[in-house]
This record gives sequence, C-alpha cells and structure tokens, in this order.
Amino acid sequence: MSHLVAALGLLLLGGCAGTGLRSASDAAAGDAAATTVADIQVAVGTRAWRGWPSALSRFVTPVHVSLVNRSLAPVRLRHDDFALVRAEGRRLAAVLPQEVRGVVYDRPPAALPSAGFSLGGEADPVEPDWVLGGPTWGASADPVGRVGEQFMLPSPDVLNHALREGVLEPSQTASGFLYFERGPAHADRVEFTARLVDARTGATLGRAVIPVTLP
Repeated sequence: MSHLVAALGLLLLGGCAGTGLRSASDAAAGDAAATTVADIQVAVGTRAWRGWPSALSRFVTPVHVSLVNRSLAPVRLRHDDFALVRAEGRRLAAVLPQEVRGVVYDRPPAALPSAGFSLGGEADPVEPDWVLGGPTWGASADPVGRVGEQFMLPSPDVLNHALREGVLEPSQTASGFLYFERGPAHADRVEFTARLVDARTGATLGRAVIPVTLP
C-alpha cells in the first residue's frame, strides 16, 4: 500500500512540474511565459522579485529572464538587446544594475549591511550610500520622503540578482533580473523583446517576442 501511495505522489508531482511556465500565447493569463527562437529558449517572469527593497517597482520594472542555449552558436548577452515595448511602440530600455537609482526608507533585512545615514536640517545630503553609491536624492525629491534613515539604490540585491552580461555558450543556461525603465501606471500590457545575437559574428539569430502583463 505504501508503494502505491508513493507512486501516486510521484504522478501528482510530475503533473505539476510542467505548469511553471506558459507559452508566449498564454502570457496574458499569468506572470510567466516562454518561447523558443533559433533553438534558444527565453523565459520571463514579471512577478518574481523577492529581494530588497520589496518595492523596487517604484523605481524600475524588474523582470526575471532565463535563457537556455540549445543552438550551436554562442549567444551574446547584453542589456541593449532586451526591451519592453508598449502598445503604441514606445521602447522601455533596460537599465544597467549599477545605474538603478532611488531612495528607500524601509530598513534592509539583517543579512544586508546597513549603510544608510540620517538626514539633518541643512543642505541636501550628498554622502554616498551602499558600496557603489553616488550622491543621494534629498528627501524633498522623493514623494514619500521623510526625515530619518534612507538607503540609496542600487542595493546589494539589485546588483547580485541581475542578469550578467557576457556570452552564453551552447548547452549553457543563464538567468537573472533585468531592470527596465518604468512606463505609465496604466500601461500594464507590454511585449518583452530579446534580440538574439551570435557572439562570434554579430549576426542576428532571431528575435524573441513575449507578451507579458506587468504587476
């Protein structure tokens, strides 16, 4: 009897295993979709961000991207090759992780170093924050600004979870987050586009287009 229960459990798990990604045509029904172009699988998820800050979508649109290279060509990975395209044709470019900018007031989890500082009553602060900081914004520049501790983006999570630029060799996989420019709040339906380029020759192997729904 125990063998029968175990077998049924395995069947149930097997039936659920294929439901994590939908095809591109089903993207409107959920937040994850995948397509394959020139033997390169591209999968995206628009609600996958679990890092800090949790409200990263106030500043950029984080999209998780996974690529599986089943072709014979090395594929170039460069942020310029990815975009979100709105219905009227406007292109929202990917922002380099180190160029993500913003100020948050939620304290980071204990695992992250606290590199914030307190605001005084005088001039706007210019002290750098985090490791790759730069001048922060003054409290008046942020709609939820308040006196207290503030933290400058990019946070360690933004940097560590980003999709790395480089070359995706045949039979290899790559995954990580791309951070796109924010569009208007009402523009929730867009197309994720990826230009797939041969890293050796610069020739375009194909173009993946995946309709997605933004949170």
